[in-house]
Amino acid sequence: MSLALNKPKLDNLAGDIWKSAERLRGKFKAYEYQGVILPIIVIRRLECVLLAWREAKRAEVLAKRPRRTDKELAQLVKELELNLQQSPFSNKTKWTLRKVYEEDHTLLEENFRAYINGFSKNVDDIIEHFNYRATIGTMVKNNRLAPILNQYKELELGPDQLSGLEMGYIYEEILRRFSELSGEEAGEHFTPREVIRLMVELLEIPIPERHVSIYDPACGTGGMLSVAKEHLLDRAATPAQRNNVEKFVTVHGHVRHYANRKQEHFLCASINGANEILNIRVVSIGLIDRTPVHPREVFADALSDRASAIIVAHNHPTGSLEPSATDVEVTGQLKSAGSVVGIALLDHIIFNQKGYYSFLENGLM
Repeated sequence: MSLALNKPKLDNLAGDIWKSAERLRGKFKAYEYQGVILPIIVIRRLECVLLAWREAKRAEVLAKRPRRTDKELAQLVKELELNLQQSPFSNKTKWTLRKVYEEDHTLLEENFRAYINGFSKNVDDIIEHFNYRATIGTMVKNNRLAPILNQYKELELGPDQLSGLEMGYIYEEILRRFSELSGEEAGEHFTPREVIRLMVELLEIPIPERHVSIYDPACGTGGMLSVAKEHLLDRAATPAQRNNVEKFVTVHGHVRHYANRKQEHFLCASINGANEILNIRVVSIGLIDRTPVHPREVFADALSDRASAIIVAHNHPTGSLEPSATDVEVTGQLKSAGSVVGIALLDHIIFNQKGYYSFLENGLM
C-alpha cells in the first residue's frame, strides 16, 4: 500500500465527523466534545473491521460447507468470532450501531450499553480508558445519544475504505481540532504524517528476516508505529517479503496510557540482545509527585527475563516534563546497578499527556 494520502478525501471525511461535535454545542463544554466523539469513532472503526471479518469468515466457511443454512452459517461464524485465537476481538451480542438506532428508542441507552458491554476484554479496556460509560449517561440526559448514533451508524470507516494509515490521519486531525478548540497547541498532540514518513524513511528499517520490534516510548495515536509498518509493507517487493513484515514486525506503544494517571507509575521494559521488547511491567506506584523505586525491584524482573538491557519510564501527573533531582539520582543509581549485574540502562523516559523527556536524547545517559 502506498504511503501517499488522499488529503481531500480524508479532510472531507474529517469535516463530516466534525459536524457531530458541532451538534454538542450548548449541551457540552468545548473540552468535553472529544470525550463524546473520539470513542464513537473508535467503536465504529472496530465495528467495521469486525463486520468485514465476519463476511470474510462467512465466505470461507461457506466454501467448505456449501449446504449450510444462513442460520447455521451465522452460528458457526459467531463461534469462531468468540474464539480469540481466530479473531482479533469479538462482540457477543447481536447489536451494531445501526441495529441499536433502529430499535425502540425508549430502549436506546439500554441496548447501546449492552452492545459496548458485549465486546471482548481487549476492546473493553479501550472503552474503559475513555470512561465512555459515564459519558453515555450525560449524552442521554442531553438528548444527544440518538443523533450521534444516527450519524455514525453508517459512516464508512472499514478497512476496505480506510487503511490503518488513513484512519490514523483522520483520528489525529479530529484530535488536532479538539485541541485547538480547547485552546491548546495542536503540535502537542499532532505530528504531521509527512514528518512521520520522513522520520521512518531516515531510519532505513530493512525488510526483516527475523523478529523486529518497533517501539514508540511516548505513543499517542500510534502514528509513528502505523506509518513504520505501512512503510515496510510498501517497500516489500514480493509476497514473501510482505509475509515477513506481517510475521516478524511487532509495534509497541505501551506506556502512553499511563500518562493520565493521578499517581506516578514507574515502568520497566526488558530488552533482549536483538533490541526486542520482552516485557513491560509496572515496578511501583507512588504519589502525585514521586514514586519510590529501588534498583532491586527494577532489575529483579529483568533478570528473570534474561534481558540484556532495560528502558525505564514514569509519568509526571504534575504536568512538567523536566526531571527532578530525584529522577536524576535514581537514573544514576540504576545505571550503576545495571553495570554491576550486566544489564544496561538504555534510557529513562518521563512522559505526560503532552509529550515526553528522554534522558538519552538530552545527553544525561
